[in-house]
Amino acid sequence: MKKRTKILSCATAAALLCSALPFVVFAESDNGKVRVVVENNTFKKADGAAWDGTLIDEWVELKSDSTAASIISEVVTSKGYADPITDSQYGAYIASVDGLTSGDGSNLEGSAYPGWLVGYDDWYGNGGISTLNISDGDELFISYSLNMGVDIGSDFYNTSTKLKTLEADNGTISPELSSETTEYTLTLNEGSSTVKLTPTAENKNYRYRIYKTEYTPDQDNDYKRTKDIPVSDGDVIYIGVGHDAYGAEETVYKLNVSIPNTQQSSQESSKEESSKEESKVNNNDDITVDKIIEDTTAQIKSNEKVAVAGNEWEILTLARFNSLDVNTKNAYLSSLKETLSTAEFTNATDYAKLVITLTALGVDATDFEGYDFVAPLADFDFASKQGINGTVYTLIALDTHNYDIPEAPEGATQTTRDELINTILSAQLKDDGWTFYGDVYDPDMTGMALQALAPYYETNDKVKTAVDKAVELLSKVQEDNGAYTSYGSNNCESTAQVVTALSALKINPDTDERFIKNGNSAIDGLKLFYVSSANGFAHEQGGDYNKYSTDQAYYALCAFSRLTNNQTSLYDMSDVSFETEFAETSEESAEDSDIDETSYEEDENSTADASEEEDESSESSDEASNNNTGVNANNTNNGDTATVETGDNAPIIAMIFVVVVSACAVFVLRKTEN
Repeated sequence: MKKRTKILSCATAAALLCSALPFVVFAESDNGKVRVVVENNTFKKADGAAWDGTLIDEWVELKSDSTAASIISEVVTSKGYADPITDSQYGAYIASVDGLTSGDGSNLEGSAYPGWLVGYDDWYGNGGISTLNISDGDELFISYSLNMGVDIGSDFYNTSTKLKTLEADNGTISPELSSETTEYTLTLNEGSSTVKLTPTAENKNYRYRIYKTEYTPDQDNDYKRTKDIPVSDGDVIYIGVGHDAYGAEETVYKLNVSIPNTQQSSQESSKEESSKEESKVNNNDDITVDKIIEDTTAQIKSNEKVAVAGNEWEILTLARFNSLDVNTKNAYLSSLKETLSTAEFTNATDYAKLVITLTALGVDATDFEGYDFVAPLADFDFASKQGINGTVYTLIALDTHNYDIPEAPEGATQTTRDELINTILSAQLKDDGWTFYGDVYDPDMTGMALQALAPYYETNDKVKTAVDKAVELLSKVQEDNGAYTSYGSNNCESTAQVVTALSALKINPDTDERFIKNGNSAIDGLKLFYVSSANGFAHEQGGDYNKYSTDQAYYALCAFSRLTNNQTSLYDMSDVSFETEFAETSEESAEDSDIDETSYEEDENSTADASEEEDESSESSDEASNNNTGVNANNTNNGDTATVETGDNAPIIAMIFVVVVSACAVFVLRKTEN
């Protein structure tokens, strides 16, 4: 029994080690720096280690082709040490650094297959890290552990998602951090305009993320602990730990920012007095909607990488505007095809987004290159695990072309349209809106819920009642400038979601008197965020161009355009006919269209949807550390069509596990026999 326990413990730990290595991560750009730390704080020289302490702690310049492996190799070898990266058929891993080799210290009491772990921004979760993009300010920790992470604060069997500590570089946090309290006041020093937060999770197996104004964990717009967060009095900062984690409940902390500044009060008063005059200057009244659509379309199409998998919202909107040329369409489909063998999808919104996009392109989402993207949505437990987002976008995706819902896997709860509708209705708040988190309406989530319910407004009395209440709420909370505010921020994305929802409900957001305030319609509100110099949209009025704000505003204008031109709604694709077969572009035609086909950039991140999308993107960075899904072409359903499997582990993790189990079993048995 003792021998068997050792084998299981060793094998499990080794599997976690292999899955923790984020070596296929690419840098987002060629700008910025990444911190690399190589340390051994667990195995002491006195106990036989080759070295202990911190061997390397250095910031390294990012290059356009940097990966975690190349960065680590570059830093370690520059110090005169041998390249620590070892390649295998399952990917790169670290076996030894300056004589400290995985397995060293296995004779010590309490040791359980010691070895190297790679942490990303103080997170050692297993798997999933390879889906994150390295960018300026990130930190990579190469740490030696004697017992698979427990001794460095990452315990696979501990499900705590609480914070252990939380520090601010200036000011105070009150009350004192405790496990029972999740809302605090962050009082900054007088005159402060930025703050840097340093959270430490109780269990580093679960990742923390920091957001300002809105809690959007499925977007890649979180703040790193190495970066200053710009703040003003009244701002709200959220810190979530363990989002979408397997076997644990997420914990979200709220920090209300307070900045004592008498001068600031007078400045705010001055701003209020001149706000009307300023809005007249910046409201884009002189630009027509048609001109905005024309220029934004040209800007998006001019991007040579628009046809890359990951840009679904741009591709589907171009298609719904009938502005997608054949070369760009086929180049996107080719790019998507190339990603499927390695893609890891962890959320229902990942699949829903592909169903929506493929359908817009005239491709049957149940059979694209042998993959069925509708099949995973048949598992209601999976479709709803994201909360309201998952159910909303599952329903939208299924209704794009009235897809039949296949039979759910054995043991799973069967998805039905009635169940999706009832789940969305049951999530409506007392204030008649919806929210992704909390108990107060959010215009973004309210708009998304209405988009999903719109097809049932005329036929379902419960839906009609719920929708009417929500529409009344959106009319009541519309700002005088025509736009919408979420978490204290008058912003593009919130306004775009409302415009999309009203258009789906056949309510004209430009002429319906319920959505005209102080002479400004919801369309006028959306125009406030247009940046004419960039042919796109900003998150807030007067801000810089933002890709994710542009994505959402662009499809909102498409929804509005389709309404005013008496076309089917944005997501009603009954006007689309499926092609019998995908005519893949040749390498020559792809070259002719100057399309650069690469793999998914997440989300993309991705961000203000900085997801993509307040949640739509999922692209986020999810807590894939404990809930991976992947495309498995070897599993079939209904003939030759491969289904995209959902579950707790990606197939590659399982493969690694089997290999490591065998190796560890031999290792332990041999030691026992000796």
